[in-house]
Amino acid sequence: MLAVPYLRDKDIRSSEAKESVEDKQNKMLQGIREHYLKLSELAEKKQKQRAIKLPLIATGHLFCQGGKTRQGDGVRELYVGTLVQVGLDTFPANIDYLALGHLHLPQRIAQQDNRRYSGAPLAMSFGEANEQKAVLIIDSDKQFEVREVAIPCFQSLQRISGDIEYILAQLEILVTQDSSIFLEIHYQGQKLIDDLQEQIHTAVDGTQIQVLRISNKRIYDHILQQSSEIKTLEELTPQQVFQQCLDINEIPEDQRLEMERAFATALDTLRSEEESP
Repeated sequence: MLAVPYLRDKDIRSSEAKESVEDKQNKMLQGIREHYLKLSELAEKKQKQRAIKLPLIATGHLFCQGGKTRQGDGVRELYVGTLVQVGLDTFPANIDYLALGHLHLPQRIAQQDNRRYSGAPLAMSFGEANEQKAVLIIDSDKQFEVREVAIPCFQSLQRISGDIEYILAQLEILVTQDSSIFLEIHYQGQKLIDDLQEQIHTAVDGTQIQVLRISNKRIYDHILQQSSEIKTLEELTPQQVFQQCLDINEIPEDQRLEMERAFATALDTLRSEEESP
């Protein structure tokens, strides 16, 4: 068995002055290829010393070309540059079965049954909540027949996206199920809600539901899109900054008057404290 761990850059190549990113990537790929070739040749010599031929199994912790990921699954880049994706030609043909790790989704590489990622046994993010996890059982007596065995889900992960009315309605349904749930919530409403987290946590209080994350991505994206049009703080008064915050977040007119009064009161209080001896 070629039990190859994650290969670090410094383990398989030497750095040279004025190398380009492309040069580094090519040397990295060549180093990985030579490492597997050297080990496979050594394994072949060991095989010839035995009366029976044992199957050659190799492992690898890397990103193989064609591998699939899910957004937010936590798969990070492994090597220099954007990501060195290793081609199947990196691995010697005499490897009977290649067991790869790093990608979370169970999958075949290039539709080959003997080149696979078994995937993570547990969901690593809410994006994997609906993925069926599995372990692979390999029968070497049947030309490496591979059988997937589903892993039971012992902890439910769920995600809710929508405005506050939809979120609360879905929480009400989940509460009636009386089961342990890890929950991620994406608030996508346009109305500013001061007590968003309080409303959500109150809805699940006393239940087995644990809200692990609450995000407001739509408003964040909108702020980023508008940021190029905002002047620097030195050019704006506090009132103008507050007005732009209201505009960017598309605060309804019926909510603005009360918020403007509260901001003015807070600003006056702050100024009075700064002027007092």
